[in-house]
Amino acid sequence: MKKSKAQVQGTNDFNTISKCSMVKCGYFRDDYVSYFVTRCSRRTPLIHLGYYMRVLTVDYALRSFLDSVLGQPAQIISCGAGFDTSFFRLATSGSVHPEIYFYEVDFTEVVDRKAECILDSKPLLDCIGSFEMNQNGVRGLVGSQYHLIASDLQALDKLEANLIQAGLMFSLPTLLLSECSICYMDEASSSLLIQWAASKFEDATFVTYEQIYPDDGFGIVMQKHFESMNSPLLSLAQFPDLESQEHRYVSRVCIAFNGSSTTQEVLVQTEI
Repeated sequence: MKKSKAQVQGTNDFNTISKCSMVKCGYFRDDYVSYFVTRCSRRTPLIHLGYYMRVLTVDYALRSFLDSVLGQPAQIISCGAGFDTSFFRLATSGSVHPEIYFYEVDFTEVVDRKAECILDSKPLLDCIGSFEMNQNGVRGLVGSQYHLIASDLQALDKLEANLIQAGLMFSLPTLLLSECSICYMDEASSSLLIQWAASKFEDATFVTYEQIYPDDGFGIVMQKHFESMNSPLLSLAQFPDLESQEHRYVSRVCIAFNGSSTTQEVLVQTEI
């Protein structure tokens, strides 16, 4: 069943409320997530645990990257960022030095809503400093370090143009993050995004956090949940485990470099 953008965006609202509930129950400290919700419904302990592991894992990946580029310019691109608060948390903790540039990309409707939340919150505004709105053909918010950009991840030419217009440089060390986002895209489009990243950046790391093992007990329940929201995980069947996920990224990197899907010179490291 074809999904609308609004249905995919609905997962953002569910995720943000779940993270807020997890934070309020003391699993993880996030002083900013509450600025992006109008209400914070209490979730079940199992959901709290799942979101705690999700936030902890992504936070670890971001901090590890920031530690690895300490003292040099670098970029983080969050694909389908939604109402993620990573920039605000990391900036407040002193982990983001002045030459680290965050690019958050999502649908126009999500970006407009997130920008509105930021504009209504002094603590969020204090984090990003000076900025411009909807300038030079880029819809969103462009600051000195923080960039919130409206762009469809499936329209790669437009995505690239928007990122460049906002200041992106393909020569800088870059972390691309997909936190439960490209799994909602059809397999062809999401694989092309991976291939695009491999072909464009000189020094890039692609971090993916998404669902696997659809056929065990939890996986079956998980799939029913997303189907009930009319937002099925479109690439889960093709890449149901770590091995298939690794092969997916290796093959796309190889195609980007030499047009072949096989090579002996690509190393993929998977950390749990």
